[in-house]
Amino acid sequence: MDIITSRTGNTPLRFERINVLLGSNGTGKSKLLQELRGQIPNILPDHKIINIEGGRALTMYDSLELNAQNFNKYRSYDTTFSQYSKKRAGTLQSRLFDGLKTLELLAENSRIEHSDRVMEWLKVNPGRSADEVPRRPLDPMSRVFEAFNDIFPTITLQYSASDKRLRCNKGQHRYGPTSLSDGEKQVFSVLVDVVELAEEKSILFIDEPELNLHPGLANRLWSSIESMLPQSMFVYATHSVSFAMRDSVEYLYVLSNSNENIQQIDNLDELSKSEQEELLGNITSLLSNKKSLVVEGQDESFDSIFYNFILGDSEIAPSSVGGCEDVIAIVSRSGKWNRISPDVRVVGVVDRDYKSDAEIAEIEGPTLFVLEYHEAESYLCEPDLVRTLAERLGTVESIPSSDEISFKIISFVRQNKLQIVARRISSKLDTSKNPVILS
Repeated sequence: MDIITSRTGNTPLRFERINVLLGSNGTGKSKLLQELRGQIPNILPDHKIINIEGGRALTMYDSLELNAQNFNKYRSYDTTFSQYSKKRAGTLQSRLFDGLKTLELLAENSRIEHSDRVMEWLKVNPGRSADEVPRRPLDPMSRVFEAFNDIFPTITLQYSASDKRLRCNKGQHRYGPTSLSDGEKQVFSVLVDVVELAEEKSILFIDEPELNLHPGLANRLWSSIESMLPQSMFVYATHSVSFAMRDSVEYLYVLSNSNENIQQIDNLDELSKSEQEELLGNITSLLSNKKSLVVEGQDESFDSIFYNFILGDSEIAPSSVGGCEDVIAIVSRSGKWNRISPDVRVVGVVDRDYKSDAEIAEIEGPTLFVLEYHEAESYLCEPDLVRTLAERLGTVESIPSSDEISFKIISFVRQNKLQIVARRISSKLDTSKNPVILS
């Protein structure tokens, strides 16, 4: 599919099944996405448009109960699905309740149809064992719940037709979808929209699919949805390099602040230095240096400043690239990262982050180092390093000895032992859903 846009003049942009518009904030990704969406009815009239805005604050629903004001809007499946369909090109939030009501009515129809089939079967097969009665297939709403559970195995969803309520179960805790985290709400809303309700031939426009989601989760979610809809097309607008570098991506367009400058790339070397800086921030060092160190964090985070101070090498500029998974992907050159210039040596450092020895053994290698401490900031508790920093900064007249610094740190830990234990536990548990009692 070729599309002429206002940004490319007479040169069309080509799109295959899975496409990404990659650019930093302010490069016009959302505007271009909107322009592309407006041309689809003329180019692919047999495809249904689905617009999904990523990562926005979504209002969730615990109940599907109707009232006097909205009863007529949802009085039948046809009226409910009709108004839901009209909102497919709008925001996900605007049609979430409609989608849930559509699934509810589909589930109800599924139960009625199964009951009719059983009655007909009993007429044709009198006296047969009840064990042979046709089983009811999983209804559409339950299939959405099952897809959500595949992504969040510790959470199961249920819907009670008797009181019209949605419920989440996590261990011994019961709560409504309004208490889900922002990322969980985002995943649930997207699954409601696509698992059962998306037509086979759809074209999905997704703006910032990675917001509110862990990079690995965003990649896994959308890769899964792509496999659910093999005859549909996907056009993403993102500033997440790791998302754009997924193996499934067929066309990757890089947007710069220059209106006419849109490049289809397979290799990051095709970008000029200024475009690399606009798009990738500190990642430009990956291509401009013969030796590059990739670390966790964003932009001028503590990690990049800290490692720059430790290395003391002007030829190496530590690049903050995101989370642990981003560092691993770049260092291992997985996906499209294998297109990084082969003569650039890339080494990465990640925090231990309470990983087990087995987890560390799995990811650590010749080009990836895992810190002994849980965070890079933890090294600021090293007395000798603190003294060196104080000397370099020159902000105190009398620099304490290493023993004095050690005494201060140990005293602080003893005084705050309970809080430290609580924070370590909370790093492994969602305490909003699993309250921890310490005694």
